[in-house]
Amino acid sequence: MDQICIYCGAKFWIEEKDYNSPKTSPTFAVCCAGGKINLPPLLKPPSYLLNLYTSSSSDANSFRKNIRGYNNLLACTSLGANIDERFQSHGVSNFRVHGQIYHRIGSLLPEDSQQPMFAQLYIYDTEHENNNRHNIMQDLNSDILQHLQNMLDECNPYIKSFRQARDIIYSNSNTTSDISMIIHANRTHDSHCYNAPTSSEIATIMIGDGYNIEPTNRDICLRLQNGGLQRISETHPSYDPLHYVLLFPKGDDGWHINIPLIGSLKRENVTPMQFYSYRLQIRDGDWLQSAGRLYQQYIVDQYAKIEQNRLNYLRFNQSTLRAEIYQGTVDAVHTGDVSDDIGRRIILPSSFTGGPRQMYQLYQDAMTIVSHFGKPDLFITFTCNP
Repeated sequence: MDQICIYCGAKFWIEEKDYNSPKTSPTFAVCCAGGKINLPPLLKPPSYLLNLYTSSSSDANSFRKNIRGYNNLLACTSLGANIDERFQSHGVSNFRVHGQIYHRIGSLLPEDSQQPMFAQLYIYDTEHENNNRHNIMQDLNSDILQHLQNMLDECNPYIKSFRQARDIIYSNSNTTSDISMIIHANRTHDSHCYNAPTSSEIATIMIGDGYNIEPTNRDICLRLQNGGLQRISETHPSYDPLHYVLLFPKGDDGWHINIPLIGSLKRENVTPMQFYSYRLQIRDGDWLQSAGRLYQQYIVDQYAKIEQNRLNYLRFNQSTLRAEIYQGTVDAVHTGDVSDDIGRRIILPSSFTGGPRQMYQLYQDAMTIVSHFGKPDLFITFTCNP
């Protein structure tokens, strides 16, 4: 890669330039849309973690091989997905899922007779915290796990908030039932400021009924013990850093709906596709690509978020898309639905990749080509190394 975007510093090959730009002064749009996307750089991880990503020592190799296990033990949220394990132990490492991906988080403390998990491990029985984690996955290196835990205690604002909740819970034993924690969806600091987020900016711990603080519908409200899990909105800026603590150890925000798009007349805010296209580009000093299997999981997770965002747009903009011209009731009858089963139908236009209308359109295009040029003689497939 010998070409660099003049706006964001992303690296490219010359063949990746914009179609209409000359080779003498190439421009690139897939990274920052020609300077319209301006995100703060990721905060540099602590030296210990950076060494595990880049070193060739035995500990570093072991860490990278089991990086998803270490991240899952230290994450504050769980990852819900139908993971396909058939090809995990064969060939090149991969991460494959079917269906939807979601992140969930429980209460501050586990229910009676239940073992603490995820964020609860930062609050409950912290004297044996490392042992509690190691008992979940005993094949991981306990020394590496302890060093990572100590590192996150020092630099991660979410972990600091959970530690603060622990101190309050055990110092107010008479009023613990009234303690709750809100992880805010709106940020008070400038999104273009390069300072690390602080625990007071991302979360509020309340003692009492919290009548003076009204959480929004996207805030994450954690009660002391409520016996259930709550799903985190994909539009919450803490969606990424709460789970990928080893990719964003200093709590860098993920995508949210209030990131401005510079100099655009059609759209005011950055889309998930634009955000992660910017984040996944290769630049000097980047370390995300060194995360191996965890990086693969992160990419799949964000692709699912992008798809969900597209589906949500189609769902809530059916009138804008003129869905009535598709004759939804007629389509339902043709597919064998009876009148009692016909409810609200969400039309996926042919522009939605993978949708039935796009597949039907591709089929019609293929048949048109065959009718014009005749039947094909060869069926050739290509395998590409991304």
